[in-house]
Amino acid sequence: MPTYRLTTTAWLAREVERAKGILLMHMQPGRAYTVDELLTMLADYGLDYSNPEYQEIGKVLISQGVIEQV
Repeated sequence: MPTYRLTTTAWLAREVERAKGILLMHMQPGRAYTVDELLTMLADYGLDYSNPEYQEIGKVLISQGVIEQV
């Protein structure tokens, strides 16, 4: 019997959307946040990832123009 698993691409797309929703709802325009503040915000809403996963999600959010480094 074959087995199946979620692809890394699909997982990343899903998690980017989850993180984006939280950040769009809770970040205030014009206010800069530290990495620790962002990680705490995401963790408070149940999004707890490894450092490489956070970095990958962050790269996509930056490339989409959702967040920027200031």
